[in-house]
Amino acid sequence: MSVKRVVREKLHALRYRVFKGVSVRYGRDAVSWQAIPLSVKWVGGYAGGDYYAWPASAWETFAAHGIEGVSIVTSASQNEGDVLDVENGDASPSQVEGWIRARKAAGYPRPTIYCSESNVPAVRAGSGPYVLNVDYDLWVASWTGYPHQVFSAGKPCAATQYAGNVANTDFDVAYDPIWPHRKAPGPPAYYRHVADGTVSLKQLAASRHTTPKFISDETRVPGRLTEVELHAYNVYTRGGDQHPMPKGLVYCTKNP
Repeated sequence: MSVKRVVREKLHALRYRVFKGVSVRYGRDAVSWQAIPLSVKWVGGYAGGDYYAWPASAWETFAAHGIEGVSIVTSASQNEGDVLDVENGDASPSQVEGWIRARKAAGYPRPTIYCSESNVPAVRAGSGPYVLNVDYDLWVASWTGYPHQVFSAGKPCAATQYAGNVANTDFDVAYDPIWPHRKAPGPPAYYRHVADGTVSLKQLAASRHTTPKFISDETRVPGRLTEVELHAYNVYTRGGDQHPMPKGLVYCTKNP
């Protein structure tokens, strides 16, 4: 590799925060679905009543090959799809808030806005009270020719369209492993708590209508506590469960 190329790639990594080893999914989007190869992980295509809407057979073809379909609409009056296309001739930044509200009311918890990198500030302003990466995601067009993640005021965007109009398709990469967010997140598998130093494990279990063993089993599930936290918990329980749990001791339960 030439010195010039090494320098160029290092500068590119600094500008766009490219991290090797990050799990990403490569995709394509296009007006003509036939132009997209079946080697990608996901595809973006037009949906519903849109002028460029793909036929049902297109979505079925990709699904049959295990490729996820991401549906796009170009008008804020369309209360459907995963993504609203915000660019000249399509939806405007001022319509973003209303579309997000409509999608949420229809049961879609976290829709996505597609826009150019230069238009991100206007889109975020147009989202009103909705919070990026909580209420909605961004799929950003940033045609550098390199896969990279775009950030807005420190917040990561879910996907990047990094090259356009190549073999009648656009090249994309998704950095959020579970994007698009079509379902509301379920309750956590467990809850972490910090003892206040006033009750024993036995008293705590009784107040929760369970047993000290059940709480200990939940607490000791691998990965829930740090090594230091788990050691402290084990030291406490070796002395029994009837003396007060030390203030700051971490434990876990199935319920809040």
